[in-house]
Amino acid sequence: MNLSQKLAAAKLIKKHFKISYLKIASTYLLTKDKIVNLTLNNYAQLSINLFQLFALAKLLENGWHILSGNKQYLTLKGPDDIVITVNLFQLPFLAKLLENGWHILSGNKQYLTLKGPDDIVITVRTKKGFDLGHLVEIFIDKVYESDFYDKNVIDVGMNNGDSSIYFAKNGAKKVIGIEPDKVSFNLAVNNIRASKVDYRVIALNKALTAEAKEVELIIYEEYPNANSIDEKNMVKLEGNKRKVIVEGVQLKDIVNLFEGEPIGLLKMDCEGCEYAVLNSLDNDTYKKIEKIYMEYHNGLQNLPEILNKNGYTLEINNPAGSIGYIRAKRV
Repeated sequence: MNLSQKLAAAKLIKKHFKISYLKIASTYLLTKDKIVNLTLNNYAQLSINLFQLFALAKLLENGWHILSGNKQYLTLKGPDDIVITVNLFQLPFLAKLLENGWHILSGNKQYLTLKGPDDIVITVRTKKGFDLGHLVEIFIDKVYESDFYDKNVIDVGMNNGDSSIYFAKNGAKKVIGIEPDKVSFNLAVNNIRASKVDYRVIALNKALTAEAKEVELIIYEEYPNANSIDEKNMVKLEGNKRKVIVEGVQLKDIVNLFEGEPIGLLKMDCEGCEYAVLNSLDNDTYKKIEKIYMEYHNGLQNLPEILNKNGYTLEINNPAGSIGYIRAKRV
C-alpha cells in the first residue's frame, strides 16, 4: 500500500471500528502483517491484519453488515439481504472483485456465486482454499495475459474452471482443462456451463502424470487448491488430508487431442506435478507448445535447464523461493 492508500485505509478503519489514528499508525500501518485481536460491537472476536480490516471496512462502507465472526471466519449480510460466510484470508479478494464490477448473485455458508464481465458466472468456495484470490489473479491482475484469440490452450490445474473460462472468454479456440479433484471438477463443469463456454471448453476429471496410470491424489480438507499427486514436491500445509485414487493422463496424449494443431499456451498449476511431467515430456511434444506459463511449488530444481534445452526463453519470478512462476516462450 502506498501512502495515500494507507491514509484512506486509516480513515475507513477509524470510521467503522472506532480505532484512533495513533493506534492504527502504531499497531497496523507500521506492522502491516501483524495479526491483531479485535472485538466488534456485536462481540464478535476477530483476528485480523491491516489488509483484511481495510477490506472489511470497505464492505461496511458499501452497505454490508457483520452478523458474526471468530478468529477464522466472518458472516456478513450484504445489500439485497445476501448472507455469506467467508474466511478472513479471502476477504481482501472479495472486496477487490466487488470494486472491479463483479456482483454477488447468491451465497451461503460455503459457497458464493459471482457474476463478472462478459456474462462470467462462477461459484467459489468461501470458507476453504483460495478461490477468490485466484479470481483476482486471473481476471483482474491477468497473470496469464489476456489475448488468446484463435489459440488452443491446455489448462492443467483447472480448479473450479476459473482459468478455463478466462481463456475461452478471451478468444481461445479450444480449451482442455484438467482437474483431478472431484469436488473442484464438478464446480468447474457447472461454472463452465453457467458462463456459456461449454462449447469451447472440455473438462477432464484426471491428473496430469508422467505415466498413463492411476495415482494417489492427496486432498487437503481445508485447502483444496493445494491438492497434489506429488507428496515430495507439494506445498506442505497443516490440517487434515486424505488420499483417493484418480486416473492419470500424459501431456502428450492431451496435446494429441488437438489433432496436430499447435498449442498456444500450456498453463500449469498442478501443485508439484510439473517436475515429473516436464522431465518426462518428449521433444516432439515440446515443439507443439508455443508458451508454458506455470507455477512451481518446491523450488526451480532443473526446470530452467529442461525448458531451455527444449527451445524456450524464460522469465522467472522469485527464482530463489520455493514457490514462484515461470513464463516460457519458444525462441
